Amino acid sequence: MSGLADEPHQFSQVVVVVPTKKEAGRVLDKLKELHDAGSHNYDYAYNRTTLENTFVVALDEVEVAVSADKLLTIRLDDLPTSTIQKFARPAVSPAFVAGVKSALAEAHKAAASAASECIAQRMNADGDVLDACGFAHLMLYSPQSPVATALIELGEATVIGGVGYWVSNFSQHAQGCQALCVKEAAVEGARAVMERYFPDAAFGLESSLD
Repeated sequence: MSGLADEPHQFSQVVVVVPTKKEAGRVLDKLKELHDAGSHNYDYAYNRTTLENTFVVALDEVEVAVSADKLLTIRLDDLPTSTIQKFARPAVSPAFVAGVKSALAEAHKAAASAASECIAQRMNADGDVLDACGFAHLMLYSPQSPVATALIELGEATVIGGVGYWVSNFSQHAQGCQALCVKEAAVEGARAVMERYFPDAAFGLESSLD
């Protein structure tokens, strides 16, 4: 598969065959992530046209849709359309985008409150929070969701190929504190709000040491 824009060989269509429907979902999520990112974390551009024309077939779904005798000789061109999937790019209404924007505003307030509480609890007599320095991000693990569409429209999603979707910047509420625990607390506060408003989307905390 030619995934990068500057690859010497280009394909008009690509079909990825995987054993199960569950694996197909993961591949479709990854294809959507790469498309939204536009480039990977070393800044090489992806060929979005190729990604848009990449299809995924799960063999367990083919077994259900095709009779046993035909399975022995069926070609990719003859597969039922129900077994051929492309990643979803759901459209969203202005009202939905406004709802996401409102939820983000509440999430930022919760992040600021959680960070302040963490600082108050962890601060020592010298006024320091003793912890390693690091980075914390709220991640969206549902690339094909309407929430992903809205976050991108709002400019509140940073999408990096091979890394994923960073939602907004909740670590900014650490009040200048570099302690990782404070940044994680801010993200967890925001996460609780986003999960309450969008229970069908998957969110998580990812952090790393500086």
